[in-house]
Amino acid sequence: MAPEIVGKKHYDYRVDIWALGVLLFELIHNKAPYIGRSMQEIKYSLSKGQINFSPTLPQEIRSLIQKNPQVRPKQQALNQTNSIRALGAVSCRKGRLPS
Repeated sequence: MAPEIVGKKHYDYRVDIWALGVLLFELIHNKAPYIGRSMQEIKYSLSKGQINFSPTLPQEIRSLIQKNPQVRPKQQALNQTNSIRALGAVSCRKGRLPS
């Protein structure tokens, strides 16, 4: 869950950007970015906002899991991001896969 949902704050499409970042993190690292044995522990880990990224993880992917939704990239920027396009993780335009 994105921090703004956990904090019961207003949220918008940027929670989907967060979810994409978490999914990519899990696919690459084979673990969740925030861990805990209970929802309370996960919320605490999330509130700390500390993630151990692989040094080889591109900045474009790191930027998706920013605690502050205002600094997460917008959908249009994702369509221009080579690291994410290479993973085939952006939405398809007009029914075609990104090239």
